[in-house]
Amino acid sequence: MYEFMQLLANGLVMSSLYLLLSLGLSLVFGVLEIPHFAFGSVAVLGGYFGYIFVNQSGLPIWISIILAVVISTLVGILLERLPYRNASELPPLNIFIISLGIMTFLNNTMQLLFGPNQFQIKLQGDGLVHFGPIVLTNLRVLLILTAIFVTVATALVLRNTKLGKAVRAVAENREAAMLMGISIKGISAFVFGYASAIGALVGIIYGGLYSLIPSRGDDLIFFGFAALVLAGMGNIMGTLISSLILGIFQSLTIGYISSTYSSVAVFVLIILVLMFKPMGLFAKEVRR
Repeated sequence: MYEFMQLLANGLVMSSLYLLLSLGLSLVFGVLEIPHFAFGSVAVLGGYFGYIFVNQSGLPIWISIILAVVISTLVGILLERLPYRNASELPPLNIFIISLGIMTFLNNTMQLLFGPNQFQIKLQGDGLVHFGPIVLTNLRVLLILTAIFVTVATALVLRNTKLGKAVRAVAENREAAMLMGISIKGISAFVFGYASAIGALVGIIYGGLYSLIPSRGDDLIFFGFAALVLAGMGNIMGTLISSLILGIFQSLTIGYISSTYSSVAVFVLIILVLMFKPMGLFAKEVRR
């Protein structure tokens, strides 16, 4: 029983990581209909910014994290302004190729700048937190709390602020939003910047928990899209439950079968769900 509870706790940690990834992807796709395959690479780039500031600058950890997130936000806005410019007017295949091109460019650039060696961010999260028989490191607890905070903050912004209502309006009907005087370019820049900030948090915490290499974004984007597809493309709140399902399912697979088959198990789960719910568990129609 204790082993099962520990596996559930480990699954919650994985779910928190997938939730942050799928939340950023869901924002970009739900609002702009762009499958941002380079998002995992953006997250890893944010992790490298964190590595530079935390490990090498000598600045306090929280200031270093804030600086890394701010720079990643600017990178996201730059991506929206340059390669993704006018993406809404392009065929889906063109957007797909652009996104893969950005991912390849970022991966190769990080490989050139940082090399193939692994780096770990020194976040000082090795202490243990006990919840009865369940034991988690401080950094894993921080990841869970970060996922909860970001999800709640995103929901509140989208629901209760003027900016959030503008984002929802663009997601529901782009043409009507333009007629109401909403700046589509401004909303696009905000969404990309906000999603990139979330990605930076993922990269920094992941780099503290495990390690960073330039190609790590490929793994992150797989699980982020897995949670997104399971929920239904563009459904922001549905990603919460789908992330929980994936994280706990993967943790139980690792605990009772083998870590070798954990990714395969995720694929099988998604295929089984999509056989009966082709649009995802919480799909909703989005009109343009």
